[in-house]
Amino acid sequence: TAALEEEVQALKSQCVRLQEDSDKARADKERVELILEEFHNEETSKSSYETKRLKDTVHALEAATAAKDTQIEELSAKLREFTTTQADYERCKSHLDSSNHARDELTARVDQLSVELRKARMFAAAEEYYIDRRLVSNVLVSYFDGQKAGSSEVLKLACSILGMDQDQMRRIERGADRLKQPSRWGL
Repeated sequence: TAALEEEVQALKSQCVRLQEDSDKARADKERVELILEEFHNEETSKSSYETKRLKDTVHALEAATAAKDTQIEELSAKLREFTTTQADYERCKSHLDSSNHARDELTARVDQLSVELRKARMFAAAEEYYIDRRLVSNVLVSYFDGQKAGSSEVLKLACSILGMDQDQMRRIERGADRLKQPSRWGL
């Protein structure tokens, strides 16, 4: 019976650790919910970064859920072995049920996050070709009236923002060079 008591104690300890893991998973779930809320408030330029981070979080939660499933299965097997101590068995079974419930909540949250991730990807894809007019305005002002007025660096930045290919960029640079050359009439 001493060996049985030691195993019962080990089982109790595992139940406590499993409950702590479940609490941590709930805290992670709440943190992910806060991240999703913040995600909707950020600018579209940051959406792809947030999407990747959420995707990594979803994968981490899925892995945590799988690990919890494995632990729950192992704990269930040990509980069936110790049916002689009914009180300990009932207490551990209660912990197991709460862990199963936490796992179900995590699974539901992972499903919900997957839907949110798909929506975020669709949103990011729709905004992929959007260019902020204020940004283009600032670059043009810098080219014509900034510290780097007339510099090819600012011109290349503008071309890059507008998504021009190398041929278009060369044509723009040639045109800018012609504008910088004095005219034949001395004007």
